[in-house]
Amino acid sequence: MFISAGNNRGMRLYFVIFRLIIYFLGLVAASGASSDILKAKRFFEFHEYQDCLKELHKSLDSGKFDLESHRLYQDVMMELDEYPSLIKEYRDKVRQFPKDSALNYLYGRLLLQNSLSIESAEKYFAISIRMNPQFPWSYQALADISTGKADFEKALAILEECVKRCPAFVPSCLEIVHCYIRLYGPLEAIKRFIKMSPEVTSDLEMKLMLTYLHMQLDHKREAESLISTMINDYKEDYRYHRVIYAAAEYAESSSLKEIFLIQLWKNYPNSPLIPSVYRKLYGIYKSNNMKKALEFIGEAIDFKTNNNNLISIAYQDLIKLKKGNINELEQIGNKIISSDFANPNILNLLGESILDKDKTDLAISLFTRAIDSCIWRNLKNTVFFGPLIIPEEKRNLILTLLNGSYFNLGRAYYKKGEFKKALDNYLQIKEADGQFGEDVIMSIANCYINLGNRGEGFRILTKLYRDTGSKKAIKMLDDVFRKEQDASISNEGSGFEEGLDSVNHIPYFNEYKNKIIVLGLHRSSCIACLKLLNELTKLENKLRSIDDVIFINLFYENEPGLKLDSAIIDRDLFIKIVLEFKLKGVPGLLIIDKNGKVRYRMSGYRDDVKYLEDLDDRISFLRSRKNNKDPVCGNMPSNNPY
Repeated sequence: MFISAGNNRGMRLYFVIFRLIIYFLGLVAASGASSDILKAKRFFEFHEYQDCLKELHKSLDSGKFDLESHRLYQDVMMELDEYPSLIKEYRDKVRQFPKDSALNYLYGRLLLQNSLSIESAEKYFAISIRMNPQFPWSYQALADISTGKADFEKALAILEECVKRCPAFVPSCLEIVHCYIRLYGPLEAIKRFIKMSPEVTSDLEMKLMLTYLHMQLDHKREAESLISTMINDYKEDYRYHRVIYAAAEYAESSSLKEIFLIQLWKNYPNSPLIPSVYRKLYGIYKSNNMKKALEFIGEAIDFKTNNNNLISIAYQDLIKLKKGNINELEQIGNKIISSDFANPNILNLLGESILDKDKTDLAISLFTRAIDSCIWRNLKNTVFFGPLIIPEEKRNLILTLLNGSYFNLGRAYYKKGEFKKALDNYLQIKEADGQFGEDVIMSIANCYINLGNRGEGFRILTKLYRDTGSKKAIKMLDDVFRKEQDASISNEGSGFEEGLDSVNHIPYFNEYKNKIIVLGLHRSSCIACLKLLNELTKLENKLRSIDDVIFINLFYENEPGLKLDSAIIDRDLFIKIVLEFKLKGVPGLLIIDKNGKVRYRMSGYRDDVKYLEDLDDRISFLRSRKNNKDPVCGNMPSNNPY
């Protein structure tokens, strides 16, 4: 089981993309920038953060306020995981100078990094604009919020107001083109692009955008002309590696593409584009010369770069290529164990491949390394690229990776017949739900049965069946207990419902008694929430004729353009349910039976084809219970959390 760092973390994808947009815009060079700032930007571009800070302090310590320096300083400090001290620093500054438009913007910009503080950030941007209507960055930030919600009309209106006041402000012009593309398509975007001022359209970022538009419309001659000009004119610019990448991206012949990519590979080892360069070169070699492709993977693994993502990608490709060859997989595993490689995703992937081939001891070493590597300083460089500033987000990411690693280590010990060690690892898994919760609980029951504690195994399986209608649980009950007449199977209730969470004390649900409730929790800024909403809508349409099932989609805030009968907006109810039922993030999902008992909960979104079928099965199980009683009974008390 290859556990992704993004599993069950619905909101993260949007905010990652959102931050990257902010950082990208932050790197746009303003005219007249000092040489110190340009040096600092160059260091930031290539992830050389300590050198960037040294250059920045020359400006920050001069006593003269420079907005570019402060923006870049914030970005560097967030990359260095210094958000708590950073937000305190700028909160103190804005309290000292509450009418300073730049400081209000800078503090709002930091608040914007926290998904729970977006409304507060908007207030500071509004104050900034009120203090100085000519200050462009606050308009830009407000537009970014609307863009993140896919409200491009509103974003465009804000940006056009910004450009009206500051015609040469490149970041807003750049995002205006982005809105044009989304609203009107690339052809109309080009027409509007060329009407912008020459001062704007001559900027490198704008030229790269125009090149992209021409390639979208298959205007090869225009794109080639732009690339040729940029290659000649921007050799000394710290963003020149982006020009080379664009040249490779749009090169007509494979050989010319390879030349540009190799130039990037050799000359810019710390470019953030290096993982993408690797993928493209590997694709070329793989289709033409497998031996060369393998050599290139080895070169990437040993590549001298500060971009740890590259090594992880290369190992992943190597594992896929060698999946059927246990001897070579074993060599890869031994090399990783002898190195300081610390990406739990890859360690789990390789361990799973080796475990399938009965190399149990090496798999145990890899899974143990995966567990040991689940500390933030490792994860932020090998799994999550960019800052995570909310402690809960970090905790959730670490928890997901730890859960997967403990599960795999438990599997390995179980396969080896060491059931006590297997059980110890399974019991380390916290808040098991969503993708692999059922497998965890089944594995725990299996361990107890193999250790001779059949009563505990029976209790766990029975509770799992009652809570979820698990087909696996009832099959094991049949296979292990019913045939040996260890269990009493009847239609009597067992009292297990007494320990289940209930919504009966929440007045909102009073009108839905004697109905099965499928409750989705969403935020409009969450991409995964919209995916879950789409799946729930399909299921709702399928079950529309059934009277005893109701779908409710609860939103924290207004969803632009949402037209759905089952949607409600109630912030207080949203917060109460998230906190009381310990949902770890959005999207969230609860299935509540006719007695008001929570029978299923999940945080995040399961992106798999069986998801709808799984939910449908759970609903059918709850509907099939006659007089709210279960088909299986048995009550063997235990302190075990499952």
